[in-house]
Amino acid sequence: MKRSILARSALAAVAAAGIVAAAGCSSDTNDAVSQATESAAAIVSSAAEAAQSAASNASEAAQSAATSASEAAQSAASNASEAAQSAASNASEAAGSAVADASAAIGDTIDATLPDGTRARISTAASQLYERIGGASSSLGAVEGSTEQVGDGTVTPFEGGNIYTSSAGSFVVQGEILRVYEENGGPEGALGYPTADEATIADGWESAFQNGTITWTGTDGNFTANVTTN
Repeated sequence: MKRSILARSALAAVAAAGIVAAAGCSSDTNDAVSQATESAAAIVSSAAEAAQSAASNASEAAQSAATSASEAAQSAASNASEAAQSAASNASEAAGSAVADASAAIGDTIDATLPDGTRARISTAASQLYERIGGASSSLGAVEGSTEQVGDGTVTPFEGGNIYTSSAGSFVVQGEILRVYEENGGPEGALGYPTADEATIADGWESAFQNGTITWTGTDGNFTANVTTN
């Protein structure tokens, strides 16, 4: 823009010089000089006005761009905030639903006192079986923790074994058979949930599951486990 103004000013000066030269050959020299001066002044004034207009337009364009950028930033921040709030709300709802589902799977519970004096809650189904087989005086001993959901059923831990509850019912798994059962994934493994309490068989014991059996048999103190799946 500055180069354009200088060029126009130079042209004005050249034009003025030409008019002066022409006026030197004329009898009306003063008029010629006056006209040249006025013409040059008009050209310079036009150039100045053009420069001011260009500067004003540039300033307005910069302000408009800054305003647009600010609005875009505010919109992006607002969208990000809304997305974060929506994600947090969805996570909270999912957590609440999971807790509700777990509670529904466990069903009714009762209070129990653990050996260390703390409180736990065990399912009514596990409690009824526990009391039926003798409670703390049975081979299961004292309650060790609250009933927990595992897969499609629940597990209640005791000192001497676990009570597993599923659609098949509530049953005890204990001793070496419990160890082997847990090594094979427990209720979430290939065997699934138990379908009967541990039974005594020739030379040992056996527990039946949804998808197989575990036996613990032997003689003269030499016992081995055998896992059979359907």
